Amino acid sequence: MKRKKKQFRGLPDLINASLTKNFTQIPNILLRSRHISGKAKALLCLLLSNKEGWKSHIITITNMMKENKDAINSGLRELEKHGYLIRVKCREKKSKKLCGWIWAYTDIRNSLDMEYILALLDENKLEAVVRKTTIGFSTYGSATYGKSESNNIKDNNSNSDIKLHSSRSKTDHTVESISKPKKVSIPERSKAFIPQATKLKKIVQSYKQIKITGRVLTEWTNQIRILVEQQQVKVKRIDVVLEWYKDHYADPYTPVIESGCSLKQKFTRLEDAVGRSSDLPTTVSSEISPKKTIRQKLNGKQVGIKNSMLRNYDKVIELLPDLNKVEVSKNLCDLYDWVVKNTEDNVETQSEEFYDEIGPPEYVVGMYAEWVNDQEWIDGKTANLFKPNSKVFKNFIESKSKEIGKHILTGNYI
Repeated sequence: MKRKKKQFRGLPDLINASLTKNFTQIPNILLRSRHISGKAKALLCLLLSNKEGWKSHIITITNMMKENKDAINSGLRELEKHGYLIRVKCREKKSKKLCGWIWAYTDIRNSLDMEYILALLDENKLEAVVRKTTIGFSTYGSATYGKSESNNIKDNNSNSDIKLHSSRSKTDHTVESISKPKKVSIPERSKAFIPQATKLKKIVQSYKQIKITGRVLTEWTNQIRILVEQQQVKVKRIDVVLEWYKDHYADPYTPVIESGCSLKQKFTRLEDAVGRSSDLPTTVSSEISPKKTIRQKLNGKQVGIKNSMLRNYDKVIELLPDLNKVEVSKNLCDLYDWVVKNTEDNVETQSEEFYDEIGPPEYVVGMYAEWVNDQEWIDGKTANLFKPNSKVFKNFIESKSKEIGKHILTGNYI
């Protein structure tokens, strides 16, 4: 008697929320949003309450709510439209047999990474089935939603659009058939990090008598690729950290790194250890210290906020390279905290409409950096320009507020 082949039951949901036991945290900006209905908010809260490994189905959701199936479907489509949900129908690459859906949802609008979802399907030997609704990518990889194909054709980056499945579509196409430029595969992109993985291998083997096979090394290169592509860590920083770790792996309080995965998970801790080192060369210290300061001062903030502030720092140094880098990093964080303090109690500045027009506090800091660079009347530009009590910053607030007709911190009309 032949054994039945184990049936594929689909991939678990990708839940991007602060998961804890017995309760769910929901951002105020989501609950107060006027752009989505109460039904859609309730559905998203229900989805975010799922534990890791959960697999969502319409029938299951229907059993948990009073609304009928049609109402729930319309609510889910509303969440997809506003960037809180992605549902991808998938099939086996080889047999083309349909094998269910993968759901990805988040409590932060347009923060889902479609490239990561497609890579996850690829690792499981699956491919996406696509539809007419388009989803493109922003500079930092988060999904941005288009209204129709015609709207996206006008954009210069329309070739990179990804399209997902709809039950209304009459024909199915694979993602590869839509994207004109051929994307570099994950294994090919990972090959660029072979030098870093090899260096880590030599360090580990210098104090542990273990054999590291080529297959293990390949996995390490993939983990380093994720560290660079998804966490926005520059290769130069990884090289600096590995060079330091080679001579200090036995020091007390030094994180133990024995694989590519542990390097990815403990990179910030290892970089902090590099910053604390007394025998750190001056060139390396100046390379790490300013950004290390930003990460420490913004400890506990969301990763997206930290990355935005790091980009703001890079922007300031690029525009004004003669400034003291350490002072700039400290002042930028103080400026961010001041902006947050002056906006957090104001409901108007928490609305998505205001965010679309101005942006959250970290974007206000970025706008100020560009504004300072454009002002030729400012003599002797120094790092003090980015202190919260700077008169120039007050001039910026007044100027930008008059330009848009709203105060950029309170949202009140002028």
